[in-house]
Amino acid sequence: MDNFGISLKSLRQEKNLRQIDLAKSLGVGQTTIANYEQGIRFPNEATLVRIADFFNISLDSLLGRQPIIINTENNNKSTLTIDQPILVSSIIKNYIHALLSNNKDLGIKIILDAFHQGVNVQDIYMKILEPSLKEVGRLWECNQVHVGQEHYFTEITQSIMSKLYLDTTSVDSKKHKIITMAVNGEYHQIGIRMVTNLLELDGWKTYYLGVNIPSDSIIKMIVKEKADVLAISATMPFNVNSVTALINTIRLTKSCSNVKVMVGGNAFNTNVDLWQKIGADAYAGNGIDAVKIANKLVT
Repeated sequence: MDNFGISLKSLRQEKNLRQIDLAKSLGVGQTTIANYEQGIRFPNEATLVRIADFFNISLDSLLGRQPIIINTENNNKSTLTIDQPILVSSIIKNYIHALLSNNKDLGIKIILDAFHQGVNVQDIYMKILEPSLKEVGRLWECNQVHVGQEHYFTEITQSIMSKLYLDTTSVDSKKHKIITMAVNGEYHQIGIRMVTNLLELDGWKTYYLGVNIPSDSIIKMIVKEKADVLAISATMPFNVNSVTALINTIRLTKSCSNVKVMVGGNAFNTNVDLWQKIGADAYAGNGIDAVKIANKLVT
């Protein structure tokens, strides 16, 4: 709150505004502005957004967080590094709080602010959204949030992922083809969706099939599209048998002899040698690793 008060006072003074002037513009009392600047009170989410919009700055800047360093080593294209633990944890905390308070607009703004400042999609996915999902999952397991909140959080996060993907995807020629899916019986698909988007951004032609797809349909898709890799996600340990059965079916199908199978998801994260036992060609523990390993499988 101290950082916010200092930042607000500095912004107000830069515009040569009195406290009463700013208060009238925001529709609050002068004493409210004074309390904000002195750290006595802290605005709610809606007021924070109004203040940020009034000064035409991001929420990060308004809250006085650490400045983010921009690198321009990659063809002079600005990419924001968000390796500062304080900054990252602050974004995650505010994003979770916004959505669990049913403030969808603020949650979306927090993520899009980071994107518009130059944070690349890969960092947003892996350093902000994925840890946020894991934390909300932990809160649900501890009965601190109910299943409706957990599903709402997942759906809004998925919609943000889709928007970021659409804003950054290119029409460049695709180098390889990959089919991605969640194994039959899965309820959690956001992880494999994240992997799919990251692969697409890396130049892969992707085919996301979703969940509960019959084995014969998967095989037809592999053959028709001449897929290089099949990526299968399983979150729940009891679904590993279904993954094994699918891999066995693919191995027995002559027309699929060239396709590589990569597995991932929490069911494999807890036993990193399991993928070898069920006959997969590779295992990826997260989205970034999935891109790297998929590229290795086709080289």
